[in-house]
Amino acid sequence: MWTYTNGTIAINSFDTPSITKVKGVEIDGKEYQAKYILDDDNNLLVSEGKLLMAGIADINGNYYPADMVEVVRPGAANDTLAIDGMITTDNGMPVRDFLHDYDTEGASLMINHNIVLDSITTYAFISRLSENRNAPIVLCDIYTHDPNTGELYTEGTSKIEIPAGALPEPVYVEELNTESSQYNDAGNWVGILFAVQAIGSVLWAVVLPRFRSRKFSYALSLLLGAAGFISAGLLTNQYLLFISFVLIGCAWAAMLAWPFTILTNSLKGGHIGAYLGLFNCSICIPQIIGALLGGPILSLFGNPGEVAPQYIMMIIAGVALIIGAACVGFIRETSSEK
Repeated sequence: MWTYTNGTIAINSFDTPSITKVKGVEIDGKEYQAKYILDDDNNLLVSEGKLLMAGIADINGNYYPADMVEVVRPGAANDTLAIDGMITTDNGMPVRDFLHDYDTEGASLMINHNIVLDSITTYAFISRLSENRNAPIVLCDIYTHDPNTGELYTEGTSKIEIPAGALPEPVYVEELNTESSQYNDAGNWVGILFAVQAIGSVLWAVVLPRFRSRKFSYALSLLLGAAGFISAGLLTNQYLLFISFVLIGCAWAAMLAWPFTILTNSLKGGHIGAYLGLFNCSICIPQIIGALLGGPILSLFGNPGEVAPQYIMMIIAGVALIIGAACVGFIRETSSEK
């Protein structure tokens, strides 16, 4: 819930920008996805969706290997464009990319602290991946490197041979810029909204016993929660979301209070513990299914390469609660208090 709520509110209410990341490489028409991509000597080519720099090339085709690049202007502090092969960012957005040419605008470029190129007017960043021609690459799920000891740890690796003449091309995807101030503001606001949900849950829990029918109060609570989820997926005003999360809190209070009570009053004879255990599976299994199928479900509603429409999951949650409320009517309690 946290992931989809945070993403939905970040887009709808805080206008969080998207960022282009590398999700993998394409080789001879086949796509490979990985969080880290290394060369055959275990040097990083791609790290967490970001291409690493091999150097820069000027307008005349001269190539300069580089780990660090700075813009030098007389009388002003240097602007760092890349350090340790990684392009620097501003509010989570890279200050340069590998898709465009750039003009020095009268400034000079300093490479690795000691090479100053005054004559360059147009230059481009060259990625390590583009320089890795006819050499194998290693896909990796986990990568850690200790710069002090040089110790390297990788997990989930698979080696991919590059056919002669083939060049691994990066495959791009649009994602929310989780390093931006807008995304962080959205995360902080979601924390407040969850507190509002908890308060709404406590207040509704006080009201629930006043209903004469448990089934009616449970169904009503689920419908209120459905309205909360659906509205949370559609609203753009961050303050109106207070109402949505109060309604979600109503459903949460009822789900904690009534299901097991209604179930035990619907059972006859022994084995109540076994039935309660089986019923608990109806809570756990949907959580597992949601975690496994959330991504594929979102891909059905979004366009390849674009930011996933996470609000869809909020609406699906609301629809599921409506279905749950309708199913409450099929429950038969044996207790006189219904």
